[in-house]
Amino acid sequence: LLPRALPDFLAKEPDTHFVITQADSSAVIDDVRSGIYDLGYVGMQIDDTDLVFTPVAQDRMVLMTPSTPAFNELQQEGPLTVEAAKKLLRTNRFIMREEGSGSGLSALACIEALGLRRDEISVAATVSAQESINNMVMTGVGVAIASNLAAEEAHATKGILVFDLPVESSRTFYLVSRKYAKLAPAAETFVRYLVDRFE
Repeated sequence: LLPRALPDFLAKEPDTHFVITQADSSAVIDDVRSGIYDLGYVGMQIDDTDLVFTPVAQDRMVLMTPSTPAFNELQQEGPLTVEAAKKLLRTNRFIMREEGSGSGLSALACIEALGLRRDEISVAATVSAQESINNMVMTGVGVAIASNLAAEEAHATKGILVFDLPVESSRTFYLVSRKYAKLAPAAETFVRYLVDRFE
């Protein structure tokens, strides 16, 4: 989501220079809290009175599978039912994001919303990057629950199949900053831009 916002912002503010480091949401929050970074872009919020979480984007979680004859046939049958989704997750290995990832927490929330316990899911691998999940799904290691935008990109570039989940799966992305820290003018401009874009 963040890369999609940058071209338009940089066209309006060409003198702005970003320094971007990628990490899971928990690590980003820790780095902002400790003052390493002024702003963080995260897929979760926590209860911390020293931090401000500003909603700036929304997405939904979807199910990703390899493009096999069985999964293609399942997709042709129409939207997944709860029972079909539960069966799919029980009978296929699952690729999980690492602990501390907002995407991982959202995936677990979807699994619980389907009425499944975590111990009913056979985890094939726990990984730290979405691109690794995409490659593992493509090669048939397992299935995954991921952000729709990430899944659509994987569908376009790797042929991965994407299924809507039959449960509430929306998630919100936030800019996190320190409550009492003064942001640089360029950072304040970027925050206003993302908030206006979201609203």
